[in-house]
This record gives sequence, structure tokens and C-alpha cells, in this order.
Amino acid sequence: MVVSVWHFLGYQTVILLAGLQNIPKEYYEAAALDGASWWQMHRHITWPLLSPTTFFLFTLGLIGAFQVFTQVYVLTPTGGVLQDTLTLAMYLYNKGFRDSDFSYASALAMVTFFLILMVTIVQRRILEKRVNYEA
Repeated sequence: MVVSVWHFLGYQTVILLAGLQNIPKEYYEAAALDGASWWQMHRHITWPLLSPTTFFLFTLGLIGAFQVFTQVYVLTPTGGVLQDTLTLAMYLYNKGFRDSDFSYASALAMVTFFLILMVTIVQRRILEKRVNYEA
């Protein structure tokens, strides 16, 4: 987990910084004139206007969680003790390239694709109601 956080932290930070820079400064100025505190500005301006960015990062993070391979393979190439670190992508790799069962690996790749697609659709339907696309 630490390796994955280290790996994706820079990318997510850059995307969040871009989202923060996209928030117009006029909103903060108007809130300051109305007497809003820092916390109120953060709660009622920053978080709602960052919701598309956080929704995007959450969606990519969830998709990436299904596709974790490199970190696990580098740290435990055999899947760890009693296959504790075996992920779906690692299992697919083992079936296809270690066991030479390409048809099973291909079917598993399609199942993985549809699983990711279904989870993304469900996530989008649930979380998109909270995303504020208009400023």
C-alpha cells in the first residue's frame, strides 16, 4: 500500500492542484466580503468546486486498484506466502504466461474488463449526484 501511495501521489497532487487553480478567485473575495471564515470558504466553495476533480481521481483510483500488478510483482513475484498478495491482474498473468493457459487468461481478462466496467457504472450512478459541474 505504501508503494502504491508513493507511486500515485505525485499524479494525484498535480491533478488536484490543477483543480484548485481552476476555482475563480472572485468566489473567495465575495465570501470574504460577506464575512465567511476560512473554514466556511473551504467547505462551501473549495470542496464543491473540486468535486469533479475528486470524482475523476476516485474513479481512476478504483480502476487502478483492480489493475495492480507491478508493485505486487516486484515485491512478491510468486504471490507471497499462501498467495496473500495475489491480485486479479497477477492471477491473470500467472494463468497466461506461467501456466500457458492463454484461453483461460483471455476469458479472465474479459471478466476483469466487465467487472471494472460494472463497478465504474455503479460508482458513477451513486457518486455523480454529489458532483457539482457548474460554478
